[in-house]
Amino acid sequence: RPRTAAAHPDGRHVFMAGFAGYGRVGGGLGIVDLETGTATLVTHERLIPNQSTIALKVLPDGTLVGGTSVEAPGGGHTQAEEAVLYLYDWKRQEVLYQGSPVPKVRDLICLEVGAGGRVYGLAAGGTLFVFDPASRQVVQRADLSSFGGPLRSSLLWQPDGRLYAAFTRGLVRIDPATLEGSWVAPSPVPVTAGLAILGGRAYVASQATIWSCPLGQ
Repeated sequence: RPRTAAAHPDGRHVFMAGFAGYGRVGGGLGIVDLETGTATLVTHERLIPNQSTIALKVLPDGTLVGGTSVEAPGGGHTQAEEAVLYLYDWKRQEVLYQGSPVPKVRDLICLEVGAGGRVYGLAAGGTLFVFDPASRQVVQRADLSSFGGPLRSSLLWQPDGRLYAAFTRGLVRIDPATLEGSWVAPSPVPVTAGLAILGGRAYVASQATIWSCPLGQ
């Protein structure tokens, strides 16, 4: 039940992760070698036990950074209480670090890698955090819940050096230095999925309908 995917900058490997099947808890990580067609499954027991990876990115050095959910929406019984951010050496199949960037939250919704390899993430409830992989510390947090709830795959960098995010109430521009958010455009309908940006316009979905707006200045 995929929820996230990432392409490695080596142009050869693709990673996919998500929730487990019906009645189960803990989703694994799939690794596909595009040259050989070989597929490898890292089970949740060897990754983050009883949790599912729902956000996934690749750091500049090739290390994977993942965000988890403790939920089991296919009818399984949850066993963990707190979502974690983790660093994973996929070649050695070794978890290098795991910790909770936002205490007591159950879902880390989306991640993005910024300048210097710092990781920006949105947690359920609307907390934005910045994680420094070098020090393995959360260095900033901000409450963006006034914009609504964050959506999966809804955090994107753009060439203007700013971060954009889709929330249930609309599209938000984020200053990466201060983490201050401002409206690009409130949505006239509840946003249920996002985010894509192409040709200076942002695209989100409200159920089966696609909406768009210009990013502006």
